[in-house]
Amino acid sequence: MDLPKPEPSSSTVASIEGDSSSAEDARVGMDLGRYQVLQPLGTGPSGAVYEGLDTVLARSVALKFLAPPLLHDPPSLRQVIEQTQRLARLSHPHAITVYDIVRTDSDGCVVMELLNPESVGQVMEYGGPYAWLEATRILHDCCGALQAAHAAGILHGCLRPSNILYSLSGVVKLVDFAMMPAAQGDGLGSQAMSQQAAQYHSPEQVAGWPADARSDVYALGLTYFALLTGGPPFSGESVAATLHAQLHSPLPDPRERAKDIDPRCLLVLRKATEKEPSLRYQDAGELLADLQDLLRKEDAAPKLEVRPPAAYPSLSWFVGATLFGLCALLCQYLWLRGWVPLCPR
Repeated sequence: MDLPKPEPSSSTVASIEGDSSSAEDARVGMDLGRYQVLQPLGTGPSGAVYEGLDTVLARSVALKFLAPPLLHDPPSLRQVIEQTQRLARLSHPHAITVYDIVRTDSDGCVVMELLNPESVGQVMEYGGPYAWLEATRILHDCCGALQAAHAAGILHGCLRPSNILYSLSGVVKLVDFAMMPAAQGDGLGSQAMSQQAAQYHSPEQVAGWPADARSDVYALGLTYFALLTGGPPFSGESVAATLHAQLHSPLPDPRERAKDIDPRCLLVLRKATEKEPSLRYQDAGELLADLQDLLRKEDAAPKLEVRPPAAYPSLSWFVGATLFGLCALLCQYLWLRGWVPLCPR
């Protein structure tokens, strides 16, 4: 299965042939058929992301250029295309929308909706952990997207706070679904894994077993912990130490790291992060139901009634009473002086 290859424009050829110190710089200004590359947004394990322009529909888009190991290995590229086709069919308000996939002789990229590039992980770096209610709402939205993805046969594979973004209008969006479906665990001996990936890796994957929907649930549970406390529960001095903790260390009590966490959050958190997959929520739908129940009870909880202060008499009442009193005093004074009879004759 081949990617569609639009004819390269003169600016594309110039960018490829020009003397540039990096591929990222060379891509700015490129034309990929109907899409124009505008500026870089960030780089991840599966590729670099740029802001782009759809010149046909006149809308901003995100362009994710595939990393060379994915682009130049035919079996990997075939899996990328199949996974991207699944993502393009996925429709959920809290999952990033995939529009297109294109390729030139030297590049290939996935075209997606443009989001605010700042993740909730970055927000926590300067703002600290989220309040438990806001953290629960974020997790609820991501869990809904994850449920829809699982129903479409898509595992996320790399759930963590850095992969939760906001749309330009402030809607929570789950992004960076794995370009390649997860077929088996990485095991403790993996040298290529980053520390951040290890911090959200499920125990069964660490042990070398295949990932499934429950692995995503586990990662979402660890993400909940991070939202509530400001950081992941397990973080060793090395990747191997972190993976060892995922297998053997009990989940820390988040209340030791952050205050004002509702006890009901702990029940959800502990069930989502059970080491044994059979003891966890068995799918995102089960977790979503408990999150909805938690939020529903919070919305229905009696709120402290703030009573308005007792009403004071109006100014007009005071004025009227004062004038009446003055008139009474004046009449009494005139009567005493004999100027006004008390009763008419």
